[in-house]
Formats: sequence, structure tokens, C-alpha cells
Amino acid sequence: MGHIRLEGRPVGKHVINSTKFTGIVLLNALAAGAFATAGLGSAPTASATCASFSTIKVGTGCSSTLFGLAIAIGPGATASADYFSVALAVGNKARSGVGLFDIGGAFGTNALANDAGAFEVAAQVGSGDSQTGGLFNLAIDITPGNGPAHYQSVLAEGFGDVAVNLYGYGTSIISHRVNAFGVLSGAVNISGTNNVVESHDGVFNTAFAINGTSTNVDAGGGPLALAGSINQAHATLSKVGPGFNINHLVVGGATAVNPAAQASDFAPAAHSRRSNTATARVPKH
Repeated sequence: MGHIRLEGRPVGKHVINSTKFTGIVLLNALAAGAFATAGLGSAPTASATCASFSTIKVGTGCSSTLFGLAIAIGPGATASADYFSVALAVGNKARSGVGLFDIGGAFGTNALANDAGAFEVAAQVGSGDSQTGGLFNLAIDITPGNGPAHYQSVLAEGFGDVAVNLYGYGTSIISHRVNAFGVLSGAVNISGTNNVVESHDGVFNTAFAINGTSTNVDAGGGPLALAGSINQAHATLSKVGPGFNINHLVVGGATAVNPAAQASDFAPAAHSRRSNTATARVPKH
């Protein structure tokens, strides 16, 4: 680690700023703990294990602004935290980047957690992407394993939206995705493979899929549009406006069901301001 210059009011022949000194002591303690967790007996290699707190950093691959905390552990892991935020990345090529008052955690090989807004939480366990954008959004993806990058994607973008994927997997890039757009809306997938679950365009819309295979579920044009699929394969269903459509049982409002629709018809680009493949903030070394 390079020399750290302490600046402040002179005391005899020394210059010490208590606030900065405290930050340095804290950072060194965090870095020591990170190195021990990573099982390293000596200084880390570049972009392997690092820590940064309030612009002060140890190692390569982490960055922070005022009162931001970033810690990365593992080969190629990186973390970046803006003001009053926490970014954690643990695993081979794990990446976490967060904005203002955000929390981002990426745990596992090729895990990505990215908060692009404020007051948000993104958590990725296992390979895949969890991302947010806007205000007060939550994205969680739990897909244990060391699969390729970007096969599963979870995105919550808007105001107060929640997107969750639990043990749902993709077999190709972004073939399995869970997106929540709009206001106070949600999208949830539990188990299954290659599903596309999306809520959008309105307030209090919800889309869900449970144990599906190549199933497309779309809820939008609310308020209070609910679309759901339970234990279905190659099904496509949607709900527009108040009411629900669950396994093609429809109550209220309008529906649009096209069994021949392809997954691309439900691509997030139609509703999102950014792609599901957005990458985490790149730390400033």
C-alpha cells in the first residue's frame, strides 16, 4: 500500500486530521478483515480484494465518494459506492455499483448488483444480474451456482417497484428475466427456467410465475392489473387494466393472450429506459 499523507492542523512537527485519521484506521481494519476472509496471507493482487471508504481506498478495484463504503473480494471483483451507500462484491468477477443512499450486494461468480437511482437495494446471489433505477426500488435474484454471466436478469425501475427471482434460471443470455416498471408494482418468479415476467405502465400492477418453463407473463395498464402463471410450460398470458388473469382464468378488464407469442415480444425495451444488460458502475482506480 502506498504512503498516505495526513493533512490538517500542525501539532509540533506532525500534521494530523482526526477525521481522516479515523477513516484511515477504519479502512485498514475493513481491508484486513476482507483479506482474511479471502484467505490471503499477503497483499492482494490487482482487482482481487480491495476496500474503499469515503474516497480512501486500499487495493485496486474499489472506489467511493463521501461516506460511501465499497468492498470487493475475489479475482476480478469490483465495487463502487456513491454518497452514503454500501457496495459489496464477493466472488470471481463479482461486481457491485451503487448510487445515492443505496445498498448493493453481489455474491458469487459473475454476480452483478447495480443501483442506478437513490434509496434502492439490489441483491444478487449466484450468477446473474440484479438492477434498479429510480427511487425506492428493490431487486433480488437468488440463483445459486456458478453459471455464465447475464443468463438471469432482475430489474426494478420506477418508483417503489419490487422485482424478485428465486431459483429461476436461464439457459442463454437474458433468457430468464423478471422486470417491474411503473409505480408500486411488482414482478416475481419462483423456480422454473427461461421465463419472462413483467409488470409495467401503471400503479399496483403485479405479474408472477411459479414453476414455469418458457412462460411469458405480462401485467400492465393498471391500476391493479394482476397476471400469473402456476406450473405451466410455454404459456403466454397478460392482463390489462383492473382484474386478474391467472392460468387463463380471467376476471375484470381486458386481456391479451397470444399462445404463439415469442419471448422477444415481451422484451423490456418496450417499457424500460435502459436494457437489462446494463453493467455496474466501473470503479475509478
